[in-house]
Amino acid sequence: MKVTIFFALLVSIIFWNCSSDTVTVTSFSPQGKIEQLTNFTIVFSHDLAPADLIDKWVDTKFITFTPNLNGKFKWSNPNTLIFSSETPLSPIQDYKAKVNDEVLFKKQLSTDFEEFAFNTPDFEVEGVELFWTNIAHQDYKITVQANIKFNYAVDPNKLADFLEVKNDGNPVDNFQIMSDQI
Repeated sequence: MKVTIFFALLVSIIFWNCSSDTVTVTSFSPQGKIEQLTNFTIVFSHDLAPADLIDKWVDTKFITFTPNLNGKFKWSNPNTLIFSSETPLSPIQDYKAKVNDEVLFKKQLSTDFEEFAFNTPDFEVEGVELFWTNIAHQDYKITVQANIKFNYAVDPNKLADFLEVKNDGNPVDNFQIMSDQI
């Protein structure tokens, strides 16, 4: 009985010591659908950053983004890394992020870094307002107008190629796109 308890205790101590030398990411945010302008916060299971790097923006690539994102990194404390992109993220884009061993600062620790995925929103119509107005100097004739709001900026000159207008199920080809951008 004493041998079994001793063996179990020994295995537990060895397992605890082995696992304590493995650095993991305990939090990577945001993930999933994200905004184009966002900062990323990565929290590690160990204190990694040297004291002289705390609260300083650096160019060291601690994370590899696919597709590539250029930006700066800052350690807000020894176990928390922040990434800020130089430019807004591309619209309608899937991204992946993988933490590099650069975060270890040559410490003799093993890593178990998974890959993180996030994306900017797909192109969507956020709202449509339909209304009618009288046609000037033409009694009993009206025109139907629509204000369409998209989640991304749209080039009005290209919109007609992707817009389909119908009247009683029949295509309308002589519609006009008006915008304050024209």
